[in-house]
Amino acid sequence: MVVAENEEVGAHEEREAALPYPWLAGIFLGTMLLSLAWGLAAAQWTRGLHVLAWATLAGWASGQLLGYVRWPRWFSRVYTLIVGLAVTLHLCATLVPPTLTGLQREIEVIARLLLWVRTVVGGGQSADSLVFVADVTFALWWLSLDSTERLIRDRSVWHTIVIVGLLHILNAHYAPTHLNGFVIIYLASALLLLVSHHLDEQMIRWEHFRVRYSPDIVVDYLRYGAILTGLLLLLAWVLPPPNTHAAADRWLSPAQRPWRALQEEWHRLFGTLTSGAPSSAVPVFTRGFDFQGTPHLTDTPYFRIQAERGRYWRSATYDVYRSTGWDSTLGEEQALPAGTSLTPPALHQTTPLTQTVIPLLEGMVSLVAAPTPIQFSVSAQAYILTYPQGGREIVLAYAQHPIPARHPYTVVSLISRARADDLRRAPTTYPPWLYRHFTQLPETLPSRVRELAESITASFDTPYDRLRALETYLRSIPYNEDIPAPPKGRDAVDWFLFEERQGYCDYYASAFAVMARAIGIPARVAGGYARGLFDPQTHTWLVRENDAHTWPEVWFPGYGWIPFEPTPSEPPLNRGDEAPSPYGEDIPLWERERLERERNIPEDVNVPNTPQRGTVPLPLWRRRALPLYAFLLPFLLLLAYVLYRRYRPLRSGPTVPQIYRHLVRWARRLGIPITPAWTPQEVGSTLGGRVPALRPWILDVVRVYQAWLYAPADAKPPESVVSDLQAAWSRARYHLYRAWIQSLIQRPRFPIPRLHRPF
Repeated sequence: MVVAENEEVGAHEEREAALPYPWLAGIFLGTMLLSLAWGLAAAQWTRGLHVLAWATLAGWASGQLLGYVRWPRWFSRVYTLIVGLAVTLHLCATLVPPTLTGLQREIEVIARLLLWVRTVVGGGQSADSLVFVADVTFALWWLSLDSTERLIRDRSVWHTIVIVGLLHILNAHYAPTHLNGFVIIYLASALLLLVSHHLDEQMIRWEHFRVRYSPDIVVDYLRYGAILTGLLLLLAWVLPPPNTHAAADRWLSPAQRPWRALQEEWHRLFGTLTSGAPSSAVPVFTRGFDFQGTPHLTDTPYFRIQAERGRYWRSATYDVYRSTGWDSTLGEEQALPAGTSLTPPALHQTTPLTQTVIPLLEGMVSLVAAPTPIQFSVSAQAYILTYPQGGREIVLAYAQHPIPARHPYTVVSLISRARADDLRRAPTTYPPWLYRHFTQLPETLPSRVRELAESITASFDTPYDRLRALETYLRSIPYNEDIPAPPKGRDAVDWFLFEERQGYCDYYASAFAVMARAIGIPARVAGGYARGLFDPQTHTWLVRENDAHTWPEVWFPGYGWIPFEPTPSEPPLNRGDEAPSPYGEDIPLWERERLERERNIPEDVNVPNTPQRGTVPLPLWRRRALPLYAFLLPFLLLLAYVLYRRYRPLRSGPTVPQIYRHLVRWARRLGIPITPAWTPQEVGSTLGGRVPALRPWILDVVRVYQAWLYAPADAKPPESVVSDLQAAWSRARYHLYRAWIQSLIQRPRFPIPRLHRPF
């Protein structure tokens, strides 16, 4: 009985080892996994998600190897855990600032992970997005490796399709951008994976029962599978979305409270991630942003702010320009207890302003305030910049605990009341560290940006008048949110000023700050919200998502950071500057009329008839285009593998049907019109007649193949005969290639028409 069990186990292992490698299913599985990695990166939850594609490819390749090694499951999982941690650490180390080198990068990643664990265990709010990148990188590595290993060992694909599909749904629902293209790639690759997986299962059964089938069946399966996939995707595209049913809402209502609790916990763990969910997502400002295309903003109310006056509600400042976006690099992260007041730098013409912020969404994290905040009534995790000459400033702040909806908090800010004449008389001697840091520009900045800034400001003496000239010039550029993202490898400000010549606040503010730095004036960019809709009865501003705004701030010695407004969709700032603009005649008539209407409107009242920024319908062809490699890479890999399998020398140990199928392919390549009705003897005789030098060997292959196909199991050809056929394959390929080249030379390039005589 023990012998019988051993024979059964040995037969099972032999049968498992004889299973053909599901190369086609593996390609589609890799494409499906990559679609998830590309979708997460395109959702722009945070910077650095481009490493997910590399982690997915590494997991997929490692799964290919683990699928064929006969390690115990527990040892395989330990190996996966160790290698996955190493891959994650290496990829995340590439995201650490370049000031660290060598092993310092890995140590920095480990230290930030440990700090995150200590923060969340203590109930605090995390503000480190690198931890999110590390977690998702390791998760995708594990999912890719486990799915590929299961495909090879167990022929299991459904669990991967379900898991990746659920992750795609969550990512597409909460992402702030459209991800339809990546979902389509997932659906197409998943359906083709099922088709190829079913084909592999059928081929295994046919081989087991010795059922003859044409090698072209793979092409037929793929052809009809692709047609079916296309029809299903087209049907899903044209069908109208289902309406919400009251019964379904009642059925799902018990799960809403746990889901909201899970969302709050998620925002506590990863509070700096951006989000675009229509109802429950909260706005979060991170320590950097990239230039994008159309922003897709809605009129969702975010918060109400009660204050005596207001123009900007700032949440973050950015000091380093890198051609494709901005980063906030200054400031030391500190815990700021509720009610703690900071001592600001000594400045003139400032006055305190108290604001009461009432969040309208659940779980607000980013704190907003009029520039410059010095005190919050809630505990905050803030990045605080300490000035060498004295004083501190909050450049970015998050609530340590998500703020519930309609739970107000109070902010005290020091706002500037400096007038135009005060700023004209301001000194021009800047602190060396401030001048060096806030006039930083990348070496790749095109020289024509500097030349344009110098030509605009050449006829003015004071920094304030030069900045007003830049402001007026930029306000003459048409405002438009329906624009594409800057081309890859291009400087965004240069592209905006000289090619696109239209855009929204991110581009106006960045162009202003870059040109100000180009002429030697320290400047930075601030992110937050415009003042919103003013309610004179309650003296509050209703701030919506489409009030999100970016503006530049310029340092004036003795007065601090002073905002400017180069975006034409916003009313200009009124500082009592009655001097005519030097570019007034160059501004379009409609712009001059609007500026005249807005000249004497108070700062704290919303301007009527101002173009409102909001959601702009984006044509289908202009939606976020998928990277070209999203389409080319899977098919190039598939083509390379097909060519490799067809033209490589047969490895040691091929099965007899594989040898025969190679001969069938060569016969068709030589122009022999083989049909499924041909017998192996007819194929061998015809091919042997075309290649006489191989005729005896080809007939031996056919004879052995027929014996394998029709003879009983105990009458199979001896292994020595099969080994001789394998050993002669390399010599046979030489004669087949030679015959193929001769057939190409002798074959006429153009068909010669025959002349028929009429009867």
